[in-house]
Amino acid sequence: MGDIDLVTSGGVKADEVDRLLAAFDFQPYSHHNVWHAEIRQMFDRADGLHVDVFRDTLNFNHPISLKGRLEADSPTIPLAELLLSKLQIVEATPTDLQDVALLAGDHELGEGADRLDANAVAETLAGDWGFWRTATATLEKARAVAEGAAADRLAALAERIEQRPKSARWKMRARVGDRVRWYQEVEEAER
Repeated sequence: MGDIDLVTSGGVKADEVDRLLAAFDFQPYSHHNVWHAEIRQMFDRADGLHVDVFRDTLNFNHPISLKGRLEADSPTIPLAELLLSKLQIVEATPTDLQDVALLAGDHELGEGADRLDANAVAETLAGDWGFWRTATATLEKARAVAEGAAADRLAALAERIEQRPKSARWKMRARVGDRVRWYQEVEEAER
């Protein structure tokens, strides 16, 4: 059917999440949740709906820290992190690329709850060469499917990312380049 990704602060207890989702008929991935509840809890419902509950960090091909950012745009994560959650996908699907284009088409670049904060995106990528490598490749693919304002905004975002001064850590990792894998594999947990 589909899935829902939720994010909570690390201060919320795992049993509170269990009780909340049980009220909506979700069953926990018991083995996974016992060992990984401090990072991510997983649940399914009989109708096929799946829920992932992340704590402070979205962690797929590249980690995206949400500490101190959850309050910036309640009840969702800020648009910059939402965009990063799509740009971090190493093997982005056409739907992922369309999502990037739609985000850029619907939201101007700038600061504020209804804008894509290009500075926050560029700052995140300036500190992590691997994330930068994946995000810029995904961004280029999304630019190829974007039109109008979305294409213009993605081009402006790409320029902002390139102009942002890179950290010493970024520069050292860039020397290694693609010779060493720059992303983490995403594993599916078994129920």
